[in-house]
Amino acid sequence: MPGLLALESEVLAAFIEVLIIGTVRKRAAVNRMPMATDSALTAAVIDAVLTELTSALSAELDTWWARGFRYLSPVEDCQIFGAALPAQQYQMLACSIDISDGAKQGQVLLAFPERSVPSGLAPSLPDTDAQNMVRIWLDVPAKLTVELTRILLPFEAADKIRCGDLLPLPKLVMDHVKVPAQTSNF
Repeated sequence: MPGLLALESEVLAAFIEVLIIGTVRKRAAVNRMPMATDSALTAAVIDAVLTELTSALSAELDTWWARGFRYLSPVEDCQIFGAALPAQQYQMLACSIDISDGAKQGQVLLAFPERSVPSGLAPSLPDTDAQNMVRIWLDVPAKLTVELTRILLPFEAADKIRCGDLLPLPKLVMDHVKVPAQTSNF
């Protein structure tokens, strides 16, 4: 399943400058659309960064979610991100980068698709111990807050809302809510 690596133009420019002229210049990057040559030049750098990231993270259990990713292809049209990223949830990692003593600075965003823990890394408990842990956690008092949707209202309309008023909800809002309680699901 694909993830996403987004580079601000300053970071991309720094990668290209290092690969082409061997240094990072201390001037603003030209604001332009990335090209296929940028993609070809930076693919190896991106793969090296992803490999270094997983080796820099501490314990094996902490890094499994980031392992196994490599550069695949550029996304040229921002409007197709939804189709390019089919997973429901992602592990997000955002960082600010300062390259060559401030010559270029920018943001990098990594989005790794949420994956289940590989069976070899998941902690294992005998079935009876696992069932006892579930029972213990089910008896712990907790406050549950569920946000069903967000509604945009003009301030004047929002000011008129009173306790007990009914608000319209989108038709499919309840299709995505699951609240487990004891042995039954609502």
